[in-house]
Amino acid sequence: MFGAISEWWERRKTLKELKALDRQGHDAFAGFFNDQIDIATEALRKGDRVKPLETWRKMRALYPDLALKSEAALSLLISLGQYDELEALIPEGRGRHPRLEEMYTALAARNALARGDNVEALKRADLLRRKYPSRAEGYAVAAEALIRQGETDAAETMIGLGVRHVTGDGALCERHARLAMDRNDWAEGRTRWKLVWDRFESTPGLLGQADCLMRLGQQEEAAAIIEEACDRFHMNPWCFAARAELATARGAVEDAVTAWQSVLNQFPWFERAYWKLAEALQQVGRDADADEILRVGAARSPEDRETALAFARSADRLGQADQARTRWSEVAHRFPDCEEARERTTASGIR
Repeated sequence: MFGAISEWWERRKTLKELKALDRQGHDAFAGFFNDQIDIATEALRKGDRVKPLETWRKMRALYPDLALKSEAALSLLISLGQYDELEALIPEGRGRHPRLEEMYTALAARNALARGDNVEALKRADLLRRKYPSRAEGYAVAAEALIRQGETDAAETMIGLGVRHVTGDGALCERHARLAMDRNDWAEGRTRWKLVWDRFESTPGLLGQADCLMRLGQQEEAAAIIEEACDRFHMNPWCFAARAELATARGAVEDAVTAWQSVLNQFPWFERAYWKLAEALQQVGRDADADEILRVGAARSPEDRETALAFARSADRLGQADQARTRWSEVAHRFPDCEEARERTTASGIR
């Protein structure tokens, strides 16, 4: 009897160890998968559409089940404009993973909006709100579809409803604030950005208030808030960028040059600082210095679209025709969907 129990215990122990190893393997695969999707998403943010699509195809082939369960991966398809592919994957995912129905319902609404079908987006967003009233996309998608249809008042009401129902979603609150800014209601915008700050204590909550205050002409109060942001979030380059933007708004172009140079020294990986510093340098007549800054930025971050465009435009500004042709050709090759680069290379006869 004891031998049978001992044998059963050993088998049970072995089975548990095998399951633990299987979980470790799954976690390792999931970690690699998620890392690849994050890298692809970042590359897409910087303007590269080729590598992210290649990454998706590879991950979908290697890890088909993970691809179906990953909201980040499926969202990548929306950003890449692969609407039909996502539309086909959603029913498959629903069949295999019914517990993820909320995610698939939200993705379906976002997909309809992204492909420009506002009527269908509104229908899907309505379904999402009824089934999952605490899901932010139900309000956000509906609001964007209404804006596209010219129903801005209804859109703002919808977002306001979302802000009240989904208190934990910062993006929804931020969109609510931006809607006030879109109609140049800077006082209401400031109030809504303050709500973002009060709820989430996030950087946009402070910088949004400062932006509205600048537009209201209350530059000293805006400067105080920006300094508070720099003190609280000293590792966030956007806070220090706001300081440089304030100098520009004040017309203090030399101060803006100094401020952007400080941002670049502190955050050399912050792509925006390169072309914004170049703009400031051009405003004070230092075109050659601006071109050199852009040269460094383009070499450091070749995947950043804005820096590449600014570098090409700089050659035009300097009257360097040969350099301009070379740079525009590189932009067109790296960012094939860039209309400006396509027009420039066509006009120059570049193939």
